[in-house]
Amino acid sequence: MTANPFADCRARAEYLRRLIDLENELSPLEIWDLWQRRAELPEAIIAPLGRTIKMMMLGAKDLRRFERTTLSENVFLYRGAGGAGQKTLLIGFGGNVNRLMLPTAIFLQFVPDADYDMLLLRDPTRSGYLRGVPGFGDDLVKMADAIRSHVDLGSYREVRCVGTSGGGQVALYMGLLLDARRAVSVGGRHRSLSKKVAAGDGEFTGYELDKFVQNLAPRSTELINLFGAQCERDTEGARSLEKVLPQLKPVTIAALAEHNALAYLLEQGSLSSFFSRILLSETVG
Repeated sequence: MTANPFADCRARAEYLRRLIDLENELSPLEIWDLWQRRAELPEAIIAPLGRTIKMMMLGAKDLRRFERTTLSENVFLYRGAGGAGQKTLLIGFGGNVNRLMLPTAIFLQFVPDADYDMLLLRDPTRSGYLRGVPGFGDDLVKMADAIRSHVDLGSYREVRCVGTSGGGQVALYMGLLLDARRAVSVGGRHRSLSKKVAAGDGEFTGYELDKFVQNLAPRSTELINLFGAQCERDTEGARSLEKVLPQLKPVTIAALAEHNALAYLLEQGSLSSFFSRILLSETVG
């Protein structure tokens, strides 16, 4: 990154909006490069960018060396450096704010770059992927086909999916469709409970994704749902997913009453446990 990404911003709100957009996409190395050039940047973003850097370094003392490739406007591949053996591919589905509950660089700092690559998808229409990903397949099957055409899944040791909030259900379903090793939803819910459906949006019933997985042959994919036990919204969402996915295993955070489970775990110093025990582990502990 060479040009000043804030050059066309004028107001404080524009600076902060641009920073959020950048944090949704940039790798740890790219965020670090931005921080090293902070003398050139607007004062309004120095403090929030500094907080991101501080939280990022909680994941690992050294910068994770992921190289970002843009596959489409809403799909990014982060290839980790090094590693002698086959890697695992993480496929992430951001929620309504186009991230995995955290700036992407923070999330990636908790992922060993020698062993993992990550593919990150987002749905800027905030429709829970009921229309797929703009420019990358307009339904679940076409998204899966696009993933296969852009990434050689056979070159990986295994595939795992993770989605947060509005990306939770699609992560579980894509895990089944791709026969992934594990699929994890964080604070997800069935789309029939979405605000758009509840408001009587005639375009969706909320069941648009279900038809793509109803007649699949049996899968060995482990399905995990992480949520706060004290968060009414997410306990309701968990029940809605368990109705359609009886094999879904609930994992609760006993004291959590908020929706953003990953931010909570980061603040509590427990985010490493989520990665080591749930998302990246051989067996869920």
